[in-house]
Amino acid sequence: MFLSTLAYGLCSYGVNKITTITPYLYDPIAMGLRTITYLPVTALFAALSFQFGQSIEVSKNEILIHSAGKTQRFHWREILGFELKNTYIIAINTAFSAPRKMQTKLVIHTRKKRLNSLSPVLKKQKNDSSGN
Repeated sequence: MFLSTLAYGLCSYGVNKITTITPYLYDPIAMGLRTITYLPVTALFAALSFQFGQSIEVSKNEILIHSAGKTQRFHWREILGFELKNTYIIAINTAFSAPRKMQTKLVIHTRKKRLNSLSPVLKKQKNDSSGN
């Protein structure tokens, strides 16, 4: 949503400068600031999404966890166990509040540390990762 408002600002600023037509909701200062900040903010969002993306590769000898430009390798003899943990948020309705499941974490316990792997957020990604 945030990037779409910046993109609208960039497009309307360009339309105004090229054609001198005043777009809807045009404020020259706001449009100029949106135009200037669009590329840096987009690059920041892309870097943040890269930081939190990860994938897991499982073979008969080891598990490889790829995340944020690094790969961690764990042999099966190092792994002590697995655990699934659900995270919840409070869903507020007009009548009552109730917990709502947000995400499931796969926790891998090894001899040295505990690793958290987040489940895919989108349903399509979950289906693709389960082999469907």
